Amino acid sequence: MARLIHIGDLHLGRQLHGVRLLDDQRIALDGLTALIEARKPDALLIAGDVYDRAIPPADAVAVLDDFLCKVAGQLAVPVIMIAGNHDSAERLGFGSRLLGEGRLAITGRLDPEVTPVVIEDAHGPLEIFPIPFLEPARVREMAGDDSILDQQSAMEEMVRRARDRRTSDRAVLMAHAFVQGATI
Repeated sequence: MARLIHIGDLHLGRQLHGVRLLDDQRIALDGLTALIEARKPDALLIAGDVYDRAIPPADAVAVLDDFLCKVAGQLAVPVIMIAGNHDSAERLGFGSRLLGEGRLAITGRLDPEVTPVVIEDAHGPLEIFPIPFLEPARVREMAGDDSILDQQSAMEEMVRRARDRRTSDRAVLMAHAFVQGATI
């Protein structure tokens, strides 16, 4: 069975009551790095809201860069990251076409094909389908389906597309969404 560590909603660069939290966030990421080094997972999944706002402060970008270099670079643990509603999909996804071929896969903008990221472990391939935060209007336009009016119908369309692309017996759907009453 694949060993995955899943995190989300880092909100790097956030301020709370005028107090910058970046030093605390850096300490938390250092602790996470130590956990990753100790547990040696097959991948780290970062499920959106990486930054606290669409245009993050430069020092928040530097903290994420340091963290990703340690995990995907030094520890050689694949990282799969998607954009959340607080992130700029375009900014977070910069370089994703090139990066997806190595140990860092970033999905900023919605991929109409829902292309899986495939990792290998002792049991074979595991397909991870990254779905960033969905804008119903974008999914409606992409699908050519005027009935897609809300988050639920947008997610249903993207899940259907992921199912259609699935080729492995093992798959994970990774999304940044509010989910209530889900069933398997």
